[in-house]
Amino acid sequence: MNSDKAKRHVSSIPQSDDIEQLFESIKCTNELYSLKHMEINNQLDTITCIPCLKFKKHAPKHLLSTIKSSFGSFEYVEQDATRVQSERFRNLKKALRHHYLNKLHIWCVEEDEKRKQLFDDFLRKNEKAGWNVGRAALFCIQGGLGGLKFVDTLNLLDISGASVGTYRHSRWFFEKLRTSMTITMKNRISEYLHSVDPVTQRRRPFGITLDKVTLLKRSMQVTIMIVMIDGQLTPLYLQSPLCQTELTGEDLASNCVRVLESFGLKKNALQEQFTGCAVDGAYINLQIEKHLCQKLGMRERWLTVSWDSAHLLELAINDAKKQSKFSWLQRFIKTCGTIMKKYSYGKSYEHLLEAAELVEEQILQPKQFHITRFVQSELRVYETVLRDWSTLYYLQEQDSVINSLAGGNVSARTRRNIDTEYKAGDSDNVSYKHEDIKSVDFVCKLIGLNDIYNILVRASMSVQQVNKYPWEHDDSIRYLQKCLNGYSKLLVQLDLNKTQEMDSLEECEEPEPVGLLGPTIDDDCDIQEEDDEDTQVRAMPSAKYIEQYYQDLLKCEFKQRPIIIRPGDYDLEDPTTHARKKLIELCQQLVETITTRFREIPYIFILMKNCLDVSRLYDLVVSTGKQTMIDYGRVELQGLIEYTLLNSEYIQIDGNTIQDQYSEWKRRVLHEIKEKDTLDIWTTNGELITSKVMKSFYTSTDLSDGINDFLYFHSLMVLKIRSEAICESAASILKGHIHGNRSLHHDSLDNEVMLHWNAPPLHLADSFIKHSLDHYFSSKKEKNWLFYKKSEQYQTWKLLSPGSVVLNHLRKKQVPKLPESIDN
Repeated sequence: MNSDKAKRHVSSIPQSDDIEQLFESIKCTNELYSLKHMEINNQLDTITCIPCLKFKKHAPKHLLSTIKSSFGSFEYVEQDATRVQSERFRNLKKALRHHYLNKLHIWCVEEDEKRKQLFDDFLRKNEKAGWNVGRAALFCIQGGLGGLKFVDTLNLLDISGASVGTYRHSRWFFEKLRTSMTITMKNRISEYLHSVDPVTQRRRPFGITLDKVTLLKRSMQVTIMIVMIDGQLTPLYLQSPLCQTELTGEDLASNCVRVLESFGLKKNALQEQFTGCAVDGAYINLQIEKHLCQKLGMRERWLTVSWDSAHLLELAINDAKKQSKFSWLQRFIKTCGTIMKKYSYGKSYEHLLEAAELVEEQILQPKQFHITRFVQSELRVYETVLRDWSTLYYLQEQDSVINSLAGGNVSARTRRNIDTEYKAGDSDNVSYKHEDIKSVDFVCKLIGLNDIYNILVRASMSVQQVNKYPWEHDDSIRYLQKCLNGYSKLLVQLDLNKTQEMDSLEECEEPEPVGLLGPTIDDDCDIQEEDDEDTQVRAMPSAKYIEQYYQDLLKCEFKQRPIIIRPGDYDLEDPTTHARKKLIELCQQLVETITTRFREIPYIFILMKNCLDVSRLYDLVVSTGKQTMIDYGRVELQGLIEYTLLNSEYIQIDGNTIQDQYSEWKRRVLHEIKEKDTLDIWTTNGELITSKVMKSFYTSTDLSDGINDFLYFHSLMVLKIRSEAICESAASILKGHIHGNRSLHHDSLDNEVMLHWNAPPLHLADSFIKHSLDHYFSSKKEKNWLFYKKSEQYQTWKLLSPGSVVLNHLRKKQVPKLPESIDN
């Protein structure tokens, strides 16, 4: 006991000395503000000790026995530093010094620090729970899981030992937090669009793509913005407002402008930043370009509204198929569709699986033609029929489709229609009977259409890429025509006398330019995803199937099974002659219709290619030496500058400065190419990729320094977008969020898709989650994050421990079906 008293006495001496020194240093009233725990109110002439005011009534009785009720309150005394201290001021300092040494004050300060520590611990605990709850909410939003799955996710986290709190676990909180996240994301996009790009020193230009989609029985207009982010053309989902009765071009244009204005983009900002738009044919026919320009006060020649290249290609393919000489193709499509439909479900599907086991073949799931993605779905159907052909052959040997339907439970009208189709047709243009899958003619057309549609789909996917510059669309179309011509030439040269010479013949005479037919965007969610085997079939180069199987077709064999010759082909030495002629004619017609559809290329895109394409710069200046670096693209760039000055009255550029910086850009490009590491980054299989080069310039301060005006002008040009296909991906995501009969309103659906598209991935979303939770709690009485219930009835911030009401309710409802075994 004596030793403890001695220790406390020794430890109190330094504290007492510090307090004495503190008050000795105080010479005037202003220095009183440096005292801890004291609140000075010079208007009321009072000095109050905050800890004593809060806790003195709860102190032990032995500390309160000799203390007055006014303990901790002092009269304020004014003292000037230039004058001698008054007696009242000295008495005030003495009273304060004694107060600081008083045991009751020391107890109150310790109690105050304990409460503050508890409060800090409480805030840290809430913050930890807030991060987990916010991440769970974002995970469910991006996955389209909804509020009920949000509760299940929190239950999983809680069982796994993660801190999720005891409060705000319901699906109603999920909906409110989703709204806060949407507002936060919208503010981020708006702030980004209004900010100045540090590279170009201007506000960022952008393009817009629009498309209509019908969901939940109502039409919506998907609005997506394409903007340059870190040197890449990046899509940002803005909004999908209801169209209601907006069926005219003027109404749809007004809808688009309202969406842009909701992000804080006023008319003057749109006139400066809105540079290009891509739509489908319906918008073109409604003169959307004219109405947008009228709404914004812009000239039509500046706001380039392009007809989506993928839609134009689809129309060109349909133009060829609609001609009467290709009626055989329509019947072929109908035959494949009937076969796929028959074996898609029910007993027929079971028969398909059993037959696949018997023939020891791994089959693909039957697929159907898709209305809006017909070219891609048509290739998938052909690939499936080709892969499953042996199994279908076996099934047809057992029982034909006609016999199966005739003996089934079908109406007399259906049976009569089937018989009519079965018997119709002449010798050459006969309607396909379902047994014809065993004929040489059917197999040859199946193989050829696989090759042709492989070429078409790869081209279609190429022009659907977002990060594709405007002139590269025309490069892809030209390469597509070259491939079709090459394939038709291959079909011509395939005969009995030249079979051996064709073993090394490739799809096209020239190698495929890298980057023209590259990766694709996501397909529609309605189309079933392929397995690995299907992907391998799709990746097989075009024009390989016909070479691979041609020798077998000459022998009237396919996949080691005999196939039959049409009655009119017995006299032919090559039974594939008629089928190959039809395929050649189809290729030639496709080239012609594609040329017709893409005939009117805006001259501005040709100018862009001739001055902004890095691959062309390298070929003409370095590889062939046909032009000097100074002369290359100078005239074409001047044409783009004059086009901009003539048609855009709101964009201020200096043509001479851009020309000078363009020369410097060319010099830097050719200089950097000499570095092997840089060349490896900028090339793919030896081919320079312009988008990779420009990404380096937009993200590197060394490369972009001094050429800001040219980079700004470059972004103005390349954002005259030509692809609307990204809207198809947005429509797929919209459909994905209304699965399982989720009761979503259009506004909630729109908010979820906006977050699905624009929100950062979970491992990078801490800043976004923090701002979203701050926004949610900013409207609450407690501005801090609160995920644990508290009670202030007896003690401040005392934690309760009954657990989460929502999670406890969930666990009570979830009971095992069978009782758990009890180990003895």
